[in-house]
Formats: sequence, structure tokens, C-alpha cells
Amino acid sequence: MLRDLLSIHFSAFDMLFLNDQPLINKSLIDRFERLDSVVVNIPYIFLCPTYPDGQDLFEKVRSLGLEGIVSKKIDKTLYFG
Repeated sequence: MLRDLLSIHFSAFDMLFLNDQPLINKSLIDRFERLDSVVVNIPYIFLCPTYPDGQDLFEKVRSLGLEGIVSKKIDKTLYFG
């Protein structure tokens, strides 16, 4: 199979639906906790870490030579627009 030939990793940072139920009215921390409970023992799915301190996050991103940061407030619901 193709998956046996390639090294593929998926980084998950949010979940909008679970079992056909919308989660957009839940806070980010609630959605992340549900995501964490679903992604168990799946070696190619990586949950993006969270950082409560923006300066620590910036230093980590810089030390790794990464190109950007996605930032969301953990207590807010999803807003489209």
C-alpha cells in the first residue's frame, strides 16, 4: 500500500464535528479535549501542542526554525466570518 511506502503525518489542532454533532458552539479547549480523546494510538496523527505563554511559544517556534504561529483563545467558540 502507498501508506507503507510514505512517511505521512497529520497535525490536528481543532475538531468541528464529532459523530455528526457540531462542536462549533463549544470553546476551543472543549473541542481540543474531545479531539485528544478521539486520537488515541494513531501513530501518524499528531496533536499540536498548546502553549499558555505566548513568549514561550514564540521562542520554541524560533528555535525550531518554523515559519509561523496559529493562535486562538482557548475559552472562545468558533466564529465564521
